[in-house]
Amino acid sequence: MSEPKKTVFISCGQFLDSEKALGRKAAELVNKLTPFEGYFAEDQSDLKGVTESILGRLHDSVGFIAIMHHRGMVTLSDRTSTRASVWIEQEIAIAAFMGQILKRPLRTLGYYQQGIPLEGVRQFILLNAKPFSTNEDVARDLEIELPKWGTALYEALTADQREIIRRKLSVTRIRALHPTLTLWFTNRTDFPISVKSASLLHSRNGQNHKRLNRGVPSDNRRSVEVRSHTEDTPIAFITDDDAVLKLQSLGVVDRRLPNYSYLSDDLDVEVRVEYEVLGQEEEFRESLGLRVYGNRQIESL
Repeated sequence: MSEPKKTVFISCGQFLDSEKALGRKAAELVNKLTPFEGYFAEDQSDLKGVTESILGRLHDSVGFIAIMHHRGMVTLSDRTSTRASVWIEQEIAIAAFMGQILKRPLRTLGYYQQGIPLEGVRQFILLNAKPFSTNEDVARDLEIELPKWGTALYEALTADQREIIRRKLSVTRIRALHPTLTLWFTNRTDFPISVKSASLLHSRNGQNHKRLNRGVPSDNRRSVEVRSHTEDTPIAFITDDDAVLKLQSLGVVDRRLPNYSYLSDDLDVEVRVEYEVLGQEEEFRESLGLRVYGNRQIESL
């Protein structure tokens, strides 16, 4: 069975029949001139249609064509401006988010009817956007530009590629004293990863893992980037539970004096790290031996 074609999302006005015709024409040209499939969503008015046919399709696309028509005048305090479709503005913002935050760059073409100013997000996603007077101007330019779209800028990782990346990631060191946890990461892949959380778990004989704590990056950061081909990058986390108290409650570590340290061949933890690579959420695991001190500090061996 052949793999389905990747999608180019057509964002075009639908207020007039001529605008709908242009959107359909753009999709036809994508089908004819590229290895991709043009997608133009018409008349989606319910929540399910918006979620599945628009947001879902845009998320899975490798290309984005925005065609902005006049939608009336807006009077500001010191000037009057011609506005475009609010809906298309939102789709442009989503496409920008995909490229800048999710690291899923799209091939893009942008067209704006003469008189619409390029401002806000649209000036960043619609690089080299072109003005047009008639819909025929857009169709003619698409016939010139689309044959240049031979490959996607972004390809989703296969299961094998994700596994290779996981094997090249590691946690090399741990230091913790609740509520802080610091992990040192090594990334030997060709891609940066964004670390989103880390958890410590303990088990006996490799079974029945008990979660000791879970940490998120400090300073209210959503994630922390670990660059490709780097070693021992420290990331500080804030944890929800005290790992040593959990070990004590499980009978793994005794309660001792502050200067006491506990070292055993049986005392190890599994570190589970949630991360993002090329817009995909993944997880890898690492097992490390520990030393526990009487002041409830933890260090890896």
